[in-house]
Amino acid sequence: MSIDRLLRVVPLRLRSLFRRSDVERELDEELEYHIEQQTADNIRRGMSPDDARAAAIRAIGGVAYRKEEVRDTRGTRWIEELAGDLRFALRSLGRARAFTATVVLTLALGIGANTAMFTLLRGTLLRGLPNHDGDRLVYLRQTAPGSQVHNVNFSVPEIGDIRAGSTTLAAIADYSSAVPTRSS
Repeated sequence: MSIDRLLRVVPLRLRSLFRRSDVERELDEELEYHIEQQTADNIRRGMSPDDARAAAIRAIGGVAYRKEEVRDTRGTRWIEELAGDLRFALRSLGRARAFTATVVLTLALGIGANTAMFTLLRGTLLRGLPNHDGDRLVYLRQTAPGSQVHNVNFSVPEIGDIRAGSTTLAAIADYSSAVPTRSS
């Protein structure tokens, strides 16, 4: 579509949307004008006024059909239908208040749960570690000699020995995945 055509069409479509009653009134007047002209031609040909008007309406294909055809050529029909559907949906929801409250509550809980889960996943899995040099981190683990147990926890004295004896590591942090038990 060229710029010139676009500059002509957009204002007309906006007028069709926002000044709908004026556009419909003009359409009615134009159709009535054509029907009157055709009726006058039919009367000159010798038809009675009632027959001449009925023949004129048949000649244009019917008033309602022609109106629908013109509305389709405007290119705004889908917006008008969407607006009508939304108005209908809101009226229907207004009549069934308990259903509306249930739907709104369900949507709110679903959106809230999804937001909470995404926030949790983003904070734990998707976001990188809060270190500037994450590629330089080292995970130390040990295996108990003589057994097939891997990834054995370091004891507190072992961690102290590693800190004291390490010359290549800048810092050492420790954590424990063990769940403390309470003895009675």
